Amino acid sequence: MKSYNKFMVLGCLLLVGCNTPTPSSELVVPRVSSAPYENLSCAQLAIRLEKMNNSAQEIAATQDGGSYMMHADIPFMGTGDTMGTIELVKLKAKINAIHRVYERKECSSPNF
Repeated sequence: MKSYNKFMVLGCLLLVGCNTPTPSSELVVPRVSSAPYENLSCAQLAIRLEKMNNSAQEIAATQDGGSYMMHADIPFMGTGDTMGTIELVKLKAKINAIHRVYERKECSSPNF
């Protein structure tokens, strides 16, 4: 009976381990169009960038903290990524697009 308990504990640990969120630093971020930001001034770009960075940091903290709320997948059947993961990927893609416009317009570097 004791070996049965050991296997049960090991099985549970494996299931939980397979259901942890992807670390925010390992997310694959797609390239999105920078067209929505082309007509913005450097100041407007800086404001958007600051807001998006703040939001991304909040979501990343939750992602990296291992929050198991609001799973986008079936429990114990996926990677454990949450709806926040999708939002974080979208934000990071938009941040990259704004950075490209920032460089093209030769704006001064933002201080955040």
